Amino acid sequence: MKGVPGPETRLLVVEDNRALRVGMARALAERFDVVDVEERGDAALARLREPGLEPYDVIVTDLRMPGA
Repeated sequence: MKGVPGPETRLLVVEDNRALRVGMARALAERFDVVDVEERGDAALARLREPGLEPYDVIVTDLRMPGA
């Protein structure tokens, strides 16, 4: 968690609704060191498959996503 010594905490927000995506990312940025966002399920899956990507500690996602 932010401000706590140790490895950085990583979060991925996957949400197609722009207002929700931006709001969640802003609110959660106070708690997590790294907050990444994607608006489509296929883009989130591609991000997760990137070679050498540090794993996420938490993924927050919509249940129904375009492109999933």
